[in-house]
Amino acid sequence: MKRAFAFVCLALVAGALIASSWFWYRSAQQEGAAPARYLYVWIGDKDGQDYDFIAVVDVRPESPTYARVIETEPVGMRGSMPHHLEYWLPPPGQFLFGNGHHHEQIFLFDISEAEHPRVVRTLRPVPPYRYPHDFMRLPNGNVLVGFLRSEGPSPLPGDTTLPGGHGGIAELDPEGRVIRSASAADSISEIPIRPYAFAPLPQIDRLLTTSAPMLENYSADVVQVWRLSDLQLLHTLRVPPRPPAKRGAVDDAQRQWRNGGDRA
Repeated sequence: MKRAFAFVCLALVAGALIASSWFWYRSAQQEGAAPARYLYVWIGDKDGQDYDFIAVVDVRPESPTYARVIETEPVGMRGSMPHHLEYWLPPPGQFLFGNGHHHEQIFLFDISEAEHPRVVRTLRPVPPYRYPHDFMRLPNGNVLVGFLRSEGPSPLPGDTTLPGGHGGIAELDPEGRVIRSASAADSISEIPIRPYAFAPLPQIDRLLTTSAPMLENYSADVVQVWRLSDLQLLHTLRVPPRPPAKRGAVDDAQRQWRNGGDRA
């Protein structure tokens, strides 16, 4: 049930926050910035009977509700596999982006009332791409979105992932409108490239992306270099493959998800 899982989450968050949030609180004070008041936690209902939801955790050390969940907001979907929120809060007045990986949904949360976030809209993937994954807010307020796949079969013979084409990236404006998109496909890699995480370098107009699987069978071991201003792919660099032990752990977790295992 949703409430039961919220309390499980609280137990985990409380232990971590008591140790770590004070560090961030002090760092913010030293830099002259206002300390964070709340932590947003994007949560899937453990047994799938209730809607997935975003929770608000109080991280003000002086507050009587410190390290407690003070609000939950259902998103109207079950089993979406909540996976990513943006790593930092957006500028005031802009929406917070999150993804429901299993349902291929992008959620836009209005956090103008910090204690009461609400879903204002959901977005489907930018065609022909599928499975939105990570987000990165740019200095101009736009948001980069990584997509792990695209329509069609995998370029790797024998790979049964479907859809399984190379992934891509897109730049959305703060309202979720598409500005541009680009494919991660590169002729140097027959193994599908799955854009996974971002490292923007706006001072030199560059963007780095990694490649890794979520629920896919294969992913190229590459890092890609893009021109940030127009998402032009410049270089695809091969990197050493993941160690077999780590690869096995990831694959075991993926198989558990596919087979309907514990999706907490």
